[in-house]
Amino acid sequence: PPFSSSPRPDDGPEVRAIRDSSQRFATLSPSAMNPPQMYERMMEDELDILVDLCGYAGTSVMAEVMASRARLRQEDRRRRFPLHVSYMGFPGSVGSSRVWDYSVFDRIVVPPATSEGIRECYDEALVYMPHCYFVNSHRTVIGEKRDGIMVSNEKERDSLRERYGIHPSAFVYCCHSRPDKIDPSTFRSWMRAIERVKEARGDDATLPILWLLRSGEEMERNLRSWVRRKFGQAMEGCLAFADVAERSEHLRRLGIADVFLDTPAYNAHTLGCDALYMGVPMISLLRPLEGNEDDVAA
Repeated sequence: PPFSSSPRPDDGPEVRAIRDSSQRFATLSPSAMNPPQMYERMMEDELDILVDLCGYAGTSVMAEVMASRARLRQEDRRRRFPLHVSYMGFPGSVGSSRVWDYSVFDRIVVPPATSEGIRECYDEALVYMPHCYFVNSHRTVIGEKRDGIMVSNEKERDSLRERYGIHPSAFVYCCHSRPDKIDPSTFRSWMRAIERVKEARGDDATLPILWLLRSGEEMERNLRSWVRRKFGQAMEGCLAFADVAERSEHLRRLGIADVFLDTPAYNAHTLGCDALYMGVPMISLLRPLEGNEDDVAA
């Protein structure tokens, strides 16, 4: 049965779809149980394989939950435990085969063993999917035009751009990934490219826009200040910021961008899929000798 680790029941469309297609579904609350107790609860269902979709990502406690197996094995060597598999939520090595037996990837994210590769950094066994390991579906949140998520015409697009303070004729380079994924050299490269576009189009043309996700007033203030110092006052007008939004609004506004810029140091995952599903092309950088989370979008 699927298990959801959450302080409160999640009633999002994706979770509802999983719950409705399952014979059994359980929510385990970290506020009500500690990680070993959560693991013991899952063992009651006599599982053969336990797939962890979180790993070390975010604030999830699943890594601690999965680590409970090692301690319980020491207490009872005869007890039967399920195989542990890490999949999708964390794109790096989980670090110990005592906690996870397998991780699921593809040959782009983790290239097979080479003299320069990172395969030797993985203690767990790897399962390679034949094409792309990252499975994603928007069927539960994107439906027909009447659902109001897909931008259906130019008038609607222009109106939505006006709502976000973006000129209807501006070319919009969008990166709504978490700001901590944007390293300084990447941001500098983006601004250099946008500066060249601005110069090529002339002073009378509408400014190209770099549309970023705002993580606070200080973040926006610092970036604007840096752009003014390095590129001049006029280039500051190329920056636009969007607040974190509810999922349907997030998807809808993605549709008014012209291109999605991926972050090389830590690629977009679900967000990259969001952009592609909304019809926005994505530019990503493949770094085959690096592998891991910086090649997921590629």
